Amino acid sequence: MHIIRRLVRTFSHRERVAALVALGVFLVASVAKASLVIDEKSIVVAAPGGTYTEGMIGQPTALNPVIAANSVDESLVALVYGTLGDFTEDVSVKDGRVYTVKLKEGLTWEDGMPLTSDDLIFTVSMIQSPETQSPRYQSFEGVIAERVSELRVTFTLPSPYVFFGDTLRDLRLVPRHIFGHLPPANLRLSAYNLEPLASGPYRVEGFVKRRDGFITEYRLVRNDAYEGTAPFIKKFVIRFYENEKELTDAYRRRAIDGFGAFSLPETERPLRGAVDDVDTASYYAVFLNPRAKTVLGNEAFREALRQAVDKDELVKTVFQSGAVPVDGPDPYDAGTEAADPERASSTIRALAETEGPLQIELAYPDVGFLARTAAFVKGAWERAGVSTVRLVPLDEETFMNRVVRERNYEAVLFGNVLEHPYDLFPFWHSSERFYPGLNLALFSDKRVDTLLEDIRQETDEVERKKMFEEAVADIVADSPAVFLYTVPYAYVHDERLGGFGPEKRLTTPADRFDNVAAWYVRKVRVLETDGDVAERQTR
Repeated sequence: MHIIRRLVRTFSHRERVAALVALGVFLVASVAKASLVIDEKSIVVAAPGGTYTEGMIGQPTALNPVIAANSVDESLVALVYGTLGDFTEDVSVKDGRVYTVKLKEGLTWEDGMPLTSDDLIFTVSMIQSPETQSPRYQSFEGVIAERVSELRVTFTLPSPYVFFGDTLRDLRLVPRHIFGHLPPANLRLSAYNLEPLASGPYRVEGFVKRRDGFITEYRLVRNDAYEGTAPFIKKFVIRFYENEKELTDAYRRRAIDGFGAFSLPETERPLRGAVDDVDTASYYAVFLNPRAKTVLGNEAFREALRQAVDKDELVKTVFQSGAVPVDGPDPYDAGTEAADPERASSTIRALAETEGPLQIELAYPDVGFLARTAAFVKGAWERAGVSTVRLVPLDEETFMNRVVRERNYEAVLFGNVLEHPYDLFPFWHSSERFYPGLNLALFSDKRVDTLLEDIRQETDEVERKKMFEEAVADIVADSPAVFLYTVPYAYVHDERLGGFGPEKRLTTPADRFDNVAAWYVRKVRVLETDGDVAERQTR
């Protein structure tokens, strides 16, 4: 060091400046080279920790998988309760009717109590009790559940049902030691419906409620007792809003990190963050009730109503092309049928000469994109010759109780969701014409009934698909509904969020959380070695 100092003193001013510049260049080049080496020899991976805040419209009322019936409750249930698929070691099937489930050993609830076959049996019994009014009742109607051991249960079906394995996999259990002493009718009164005992990736840390009773926030933290893959995100916060404007305003001012919507036109998409569009297993249609009005029993009139609606123009107008037209009850098949307003007008005007002025009431849930759709359909029908189309927007509760439950409508705009691919039974089998069935067109056809029954028992997927296509063709030929479109689920989120991306079509908004364990908001760079990088992603 002393020699270097003596050497530097011999330099002229210009030589000293040149030496300092050279040293600076050397240091910058070295750092740049090191950065390149690090980039080449390392990768960015998800890291545990952080908080993610999502916004939802509505209110939680029952965080209980037996009775959860709205998208808010179902979404929270998906975060707090694990599925039977998470807890199952093995499932065997005999004769297509007897399913035997073996649970994993050592399963526990959040409070440390064992999760066993008793919880599984109890959950099914609560679903099957008419007093609980479970929306999952039909999925287990006629099924006999029997305890074999602490970890094993058999389910015997009245007839083969190829989709029952999926039903079991997606079943979420409730703790018998918490709810077992309650009469089924009192299940909705339990405080545990708002402060549930977790078995899923997250547990409830607490919630915030205003003095008027409106719940503004739920705070969730990782559940260490969860059997599945532990999530990266440590804290998950849900904030609730009364309407769409409050929700989007909260996102714009960064009060929340993300939210989901079934209708998000390009013009309404936020400027920051990202939007992931996920295909859904749902389709929307105007279902026509032939019993409410004589003229709706006329197949030619129903066909004319279908021909009058230009679906391509509809999706451009309502969604800025963000939806996909469909020609029938198959959300997987994009529509190609062109509108024929001239032919529709000719048929409708000819009917009006014999029937008199034609009038229709169109009921629908008062939701933004459905209201815009109803207005479009009204215009198309009236241009085709229907003298008056009266729109009847209703809140969700009134719509379900007075319209759907009582079949009190002439035409109804609503969506159907295929819980299982190819399974049209709940919506088009004649046995489902009355509540709680969802055959809103009151459609009845013996050949279609047979096809829908056979689909549920056919184990060969190729043959099952063939039957499905035949049933769809027969349904469309009768024009029981004006099939409109399928809408993707748009998930808007902050650029920090990674890992989002459900592996299958969504049947409900809650399905967006199927891979919530893979979501992350923190990242780290690690050196890449021959070992499995995933081993470094300690959660």
